Amino acid sequence: MAWKRRRYGLPDAGSGDAFPQPPAEDGYDSNSDAFADVGQRSCACGEFRCFWRNILSGADDHLLYSRFAGVCQGCAAQHAYAFRLPLP
Repeated sequence: MAWKRRRYGLPDAGSGDAFPQPPAEDGYDSNSDAFADVGQRSCACGEFRCFWRNILSGADDHLLYSRFAGVCQGCAAQHAYAFRLPLP
């Protein structure tokens, strides 16, 4: 669905990440918990729907990071969130 990626300002598949790295938040036990929170955050325009992309990565020799990046379906604003998750 390359046309949707262009329409909403998302990078092409496999082209890397165009969103800035936000500061990581704490307080979530799993990637699902973090996504449930992100799904309830609205855009400045009031829209909740967003085309989300999720990236899991390890860092700092022991932490697991979950990062969500997306574009609002209402106004095409870019959003990015990062969360520190406990090791399994």
